[in-house]
Amino acid sequence: GIGPYTASAIYAIGFNKPAVVVDGNIERICTRLAAIQTPLPESKPEIRVYADYLCRDEIDRPGDLAQALMDIGATVCRPQNPLCGSCPVIQFCLAYEQNIQNDIPWKKKKEIPTRHGKVYIVLTQDGQILLERRPENQMLGGMLGLPTTSWHEKNEELRNNLHKIIKDIEIKELKRKTHKQSIKHTFSHFHLYLDVIVTNIHSKPKISEENRFIWANHKDLNIEEFPTLFRKVLKLSLR
Repeated sequence: GIGPYTASAIYAIGFNKPAVVVDGNIERICTRLAAIQTPLPESKPEIRVYADYLCRDEIDRPGDLAQALMDIGATVCRPQNPLCGSCPVIQFCLAYEQNIQNDIPWKKKKEIPTRHGKVYIVLTQDGQILLERRPENQMLGGMLGLPTTSWHEKNEELRNNLHKIIKDIEIKELKRKTHKQSIKHTFSHFHLYLDVIVTNIHSKPKISEENRFIWANHKDLNIEEFPTLFRKVLKLSLR
């Protein structure tokens, strides 16, 4: 359970020996003092070099230095809105001199994939709309939404749920209209683009009790009760 950080802290604070104690706070201090503009985590080698310089052998009280840096990072050199006016090392801070202390350290944003699919608005002449209780093993599982295709990273339709819907509820004739606008929604780990397909039928077919699809009067829908993704679709299609 003793890693590099803990070992360095014990060496510096416990034995008063020069050691580089680098945690997130000290990474931030080093980044700002040296105005390191390379994004994390690529900047870690540069930070380490600067931390080595701060904890060089001629420091008389390395234990006090390690604790002081940790305290400055926790209370003064904060991630947002650092208290530069209270900082005891402001005269050495190149980030403050360049007025970039609020901008660094930068973190490289992780690129997330984009997926594509289609979502269907199936409407009857008397104002009924087809809804789907989403399968538990899918995104938004168990929640009430609209029928969609699968969501894939390639802009192609590998499995069309509407075909299954047509078979399940025996819709024979459909009139389609595609909105020119797509819906964009971002989940935590991917972007999603859905083309909106509006489908009009004369009357609603019966659905068996075990079917996960249900009919509802679209005028009675409380759009705000739907997941954000489907709220966007409904606001676009039923306005």
